[in-house]
Amino acid sequence: ATFYVWARVPGGQSSMDFCARVLAEKGVVVTPGLGFGPGGEGWFRISLTAPDDRIAVAAERLGAL
Repeated sequence: ATFYVWARVPGGQSSMDFCARVLAEKGVVVTPGLGFGPGGEGWFRISLTAPDDRIAVAAERLGAL
């Protein structure tokens, strides 16, 4: 088991562009997959190390994007 969830970047955006958009528009930090090598492009990583209530708020914000 890990403390992370990997998700596909929606809409064919780059992982860097998507993660920058999430931060700018929703105030949620997610990690671009490209940072883990070329195979990570098209994916982003969500950390599950925050308290459950904070993860729930972040999930709602991501869902509204």
